[in-house]
Amino acid sequence: MKKTFSTLKGIVFIALSAFSIPMASGCGYVCKWPVKHCKGMKRAVTFESVDPSTSKIIWEPSSSLVGEDRNISLSPEETTTYHFKIEGCEQEFSITIPVINPMTDVTPAIDTIVCPGSPAVLHVNVSEQAESIKWFTKEGHNPVGTGNDFVVNPQTSTIYEAEVSDGACPDVTVEMEVSTSEPPRIDSVIKQNDQLVMISGIGGVGSLQYSTNGNDFSSDAQVVSDANSAQHYYVKDEMGCASDTIIRPQLPQIKFPTVLTPNGDGVNDVFKIENLEKSCPDAKISIYDRTGKKIIEYYYDQAPWDGTYKGKPLASGDYWYKVMMWDRYKPYTGHITLMRDK
Repeated sequence: MKKTFSTLKGIVFIALSAFSIPMASGCGYVCKWPVKHCKGMKRAVTFESVDPSTSKIIWEPSSSLVGEDRNISLSPEETTTYHFKIEGCEQEFSITIPVINPMTDVTPAIDTIVCPGSPAVLHVNVSEQAESIKWFTKEGHNPVGTGNDFVVNPQTSTIYEAEVSDGACPDVTVEMEVSTSEPPRIDSVIKQNDQLVMISGIGGVGSLQYSTNGNDFSSDAQVVSDANSAQHYYVKDEMGCASDTIIRPQLPQIKFPTVLTPNGDGVNDVFKIENLEKSCPDAKISIYDRTGKKIIEYYYDQAPWDGTYKGKPLASGDYWYKVMMWDRYKPYTGHITLMRDK
């Protein structure tokens, strides 16, 4: 705490307050006393020197003064002026001790939730009596900063402690918790066609929004994107917490039929490969009999095999298929059973 030094006719006095002390020529003292005093506490007043040096200090009696001469303690319940004389001096001196009540109105701001690394404001509701606020982490009591409305950027949930001081009474400590909400993340990106993908996100708070550039977000999970190469995708939640990833869209699971029953009932009448139009619409399909003879070869956008060879129905039995796709070195192969009504 800053000390104030003054001089008067060669006599020096020291105080922790700004009010002056009248002095008589040839009489004086060097004394320290509190700028303000906390009600209910005891404070010492120390005289470092007195002029004349061998003189005693004679105090006017007071119920809140204990001790004598140069070593006394004060415990005033309200602002009090204490009077004294220095032996051998005619002038009467006085010290006024301002008294304040302990702080009872210190409360922290409401606990808050932010995204990891995002700013959070540490705030304490205090009266004008408070002189300083020091912030620490509760775990480890590490200093964070000073002052009200101090901004932190926690990466994980953290409890902060504010030590509030009024310069006289014991410090008041309150806590404020800043929780961090884990952002959502991209779970999958599924190709719909060459220009559309379906994004799926998980985690976060509330509904999710998606973007391919980090700026234009939409709740529509189906977005325009180059579905044939790795792209940047973003997801954010209702709190604004976001994450991003670079990923190549997945191909939808291709499902091959196991039987072909061309009887006109609309079920398994042709060799239709589910989701092939999304995965590779330019796939080439070949069908073989058990001897390895090629029955038919066509592209996906052409009419599918219907169990015939050059327009004539083939007999029931096992046949083999080979599906060539642009992004696979090896083709899909397997067999299908052709079943006809007897």
